[in-house]
Amino acid sequence: MILLSFHPLAWTSVCEIQMHTLELKKAIFNEFEVVAFGISVDSAQSKKVWATSMGVKDTNLLADFWPHGEIAEKFGFFIKDMGVSEMAIFT
Repeated sequence: MILLSFHPLAWTSVCEIQMHTLELKKAIFNEFEVVAFGISVDSAQSKKVWATSMGVKDTNLLADFWPHGEIAEKFGFFIKDMGVSEMAIFT
């Protein structure tokens, strides 16, 4: 099973907590054959540096950068006037 954890932006404290939580729950996800992904509208380069700065090594971080927010929009989580996704989890 895939778990998509949408977060508005990298480099924000609440989103950092969200990604750390995914990282901390990795063993439980593995037990239930769940693969978690953190996804936001940030660029891939930004997400890579952000993951390194937080020490997030086992959670995959995805970039919904271009076309901007396309994945979040398809799931109904994109906030157009702000240019970010809502904080949401989808399985």
